[in-house]
Amino acid sequence: MPSSAPVKDILHGDDNQRLNYLVQVFAKYQMTGKRHETKPWHAYFRRTAINPVVFYEHNHALFYEDNQCDQEMFQIHEPTYIHGDLHIGQFHYYFD
Repeated sequence: MPSSAPVKDILHGDDNQRLNYLVQVFAKYQMTGKRHETKPWHAYFRRTAINPVVFYEHNHALFYEDNQCDQEMFQIHEPTYIHGDLHIGQFHYYFD
């Protein structure tokens, strides 16, 4: 998922820069098509505000973009397999 701000700039920036970047990602991937539907939009925020896990489950683009910022902390030298309940709406992959 190409981003407007390089990950290295985010890594060397402060928390406010990281937050601003994540707000941009959220607006790009989540707000389109939902901003005119006020009742579903408010219900969506009530559902996702329960806890961070529920929030990231419903905002997969934010989860992957936020984890890219922390990639230097997680150096993995072996294959990593990620699995879940395999609903097609929750299946995502990204190429570098």
